[in-house]
Amino acid sequence: MWLPFALLSGLVFGIRRIYDKKLTGQYDNFSLSFVQQAFSLAPTLLLFLFFPIPSNFLALSWQFWWPLLVIWFILYPVQQYYLFRAIREGDLSHVTPVLALVPVFNAATSFFIIGEHVSILGLSGIFAIVFATFLLLIDTHEDSDSKYNKPVLFMLISCICMAIGSTMDKIAIGASTPVFYSFVNLLGASIIFLVLAYAYGQTGELRQVKHCE
Repeated sequence: MWLPFALLSGLVFGIRRIYDKKLTGQYDNFSLSFVQQAFSLAPTLLLFLFFPIPSNFLALSWQFWWPLLVIWFILYPVQQYYLFRAIREGDLSHVTPVLALVPVFNAATSFFIIGEHVSILGLSGIFAIVFATFLLLIDTHEDSDSKYNKPVLFMLISCICMAIGSTMDKIAIGASTPVFYSFVNLLGASIIFLVLAYAYGQTGELRQVKHCE
């Protein structure tokens, strides 16, 4: 059953990136990140009607909070900044396939942080993905003076943050529940991106949200 769900997820993810590129023409990186996180809060709240809240959520362990602090204050800002730069400045056909590297990086972060191992078959897939990404990285425009495709490089940085973050997700979810963790993650990220939007003078764009097409 996992294959149809994976294919559906990939299709939705690809469609989302098309809209992301359109939105990057109207919003800067942190204002767009805030809008996306904030608008995700309401649907996540509805999930509480179907899934339980941890009985002791006011006394969750440090194992729940420290991954979130790393994600909020380090990983999310770097990840979203370079993600939207890659989408805005590059061709989707070049930058989107780089997201296939997230499981590759995740194999490394999961090994070093939580001790998970990759099978031999998995390693062969990793090498194929790495080689394909290298070809994208050196595929620059003829009129470019850069040795590397910068948007692809930006996406690589974002993918590394995603991989570390997904490992952190697993640690924190193990100390709570998936839905409760998702809500707290989104809430904290919304606050962080709102502060960054104010700090970088991007709040004027937020007033135009209702006019976004």
